Amino acid sequence: MNTVERHPRLHPTPEQTALRALVRKALAGGDTGQDRAQARLAREIGAYGLALPERHGGADCTLAEVAVVAGELGRTLTPSPYLGTQLAARALLHAGDEAACARLLPGVAEGRPATLAWAESGSWAPESVTLRARTEGDPHADGAWRLTGVKEHVLDTAAWATPAGGTGGGVGPGGPGSDGADSGPRLGGPDSGGPDSGGAGREGAVLLVLARTDSGLALFEALAAPRAGLPAPMDLSRPLVRLTFEGTPARLVGAAGEGGRVLARTRDDACALLAAEQVGGAERCLELTLEHARVRVQFGRPIGSFQAVKHRLADMYVRLESARSAALAAAGDPERYGALAKAVCSEAYAWIAGETIQLHGGTGFTWEHPAHRYFKRAHGSAQLFGAPAGHRERMLRERLRETLGERPHETLGGSLRAGHGGPLPTHREEHSEPASARA
Repeated sequence: MNTVERHPRLHPTPEQTALRALVRKALAGGDTGQDRAQARLAREIGAYGLALPERHGGADCTLAEVAVVAGELGRTLTPSPYLGTQLAARALLHAGDEAACARLLPGVAEGRPATLAWAESGSWAPESVTLRARTEGDPHADGAWRLTGVKEHVLDTAAWATPAGGTGGGVGPGGPGSDGADSGPRLGGPDSGGPDSGGAGREGAVLLVLARTDSGLALFEALAAPRAGLPAPMDLSRPLVRLTFEGTPARLVGAAGEGGRVLARTRDDACALLAAEQVGGAERCLELTLEHARVRVQFGRPIGSFQAVKHRLADMYVRLESARSAALAAAGDPERYGALAKAVCSEAYAWIAGETIQLHGGTGFTWEHPAHRYFKRAHGSAQLFGAPAGHRERMLRERLRETLGERPHETLGGSLRAGHGGPLPTHREEHSEPASARA
């Protein structure tokens, strides 16, 4: 029997290069407003429907094309609900609920914001989900389910959540320093919102929620707005929201008990898209630093001519290209390379952003220079969807499962846990030699 070994694509296709140029042009000109950016992506490029099936208004492309857009948004730090919307769309597709896809995805393809709420207690692990869903009557009827619990770190909600008494699109009713305790998203049906509705589709926002049922995890569409808290974020370009569900009516998406499978695939997609975004930000950091090294003169010569500075710039470039390779591999095969890309790109971006501040000297520490914005985004995104160490452990566990069977943690004396997101091993545990190797 012939076997085909999978080789990741480590360079973009000509079509992806052209798409990148188009997105970069659309985001150019210094206009990074949420509504304007979303309108450009939705109207001029059709970026929201790139990976959606044609029957739902999409272009039937792959996740790799979505990653191109994510990379350009990360490069400019444009506040946009794009990442959260794409994850919600991927969850819908993975759930396999054709009725839900036909109802929601055409609006998403037009630019209607959406998001997926799944993190709880600071963890994105499936076993951390405690929000309960209980049914009242026919489980397939609209509003038959009630959601109770709290979701944290919900993506990009400020792009579609309108605070009570506010104008929308802000971090909270009182601006970046407000806690927004009484705010809430506006949810709408398939005919509301869209890029022409004045608020970039806020009225038609889609909120998907992962909840626990008696049959296991399941995906739901919230039919009413939960209570939202918008704490002041470190990264103002990516506010995260806390949603409190108090008997919120919801509609089941897919089958009850299938949420774990949906989340596993969506999490890999999330890691791949976030990795692409991180590479875009790291690339811009290197560009800013190179430009500064050319024009900053010290001792009568540009600082870029000094060997010590050259070495640090070279190290930044090497880490960037390593991260780029990992991100490209993950965009082509998120299930296999998503965890790897999340770990590699998180650490590379954080290090490159730190070097950007250091090599800019005193200028890099000022509020007026964008270096601090990339630094905040780098460290915030490193923790989004789980820390790098947790994803390395997950990747190792999956590779061992392929080699050793379904329970590799028992084969290695229990050093690998079945869950993701629990306490990390100590330094000694991480580097200890397996018992089988010592034997």
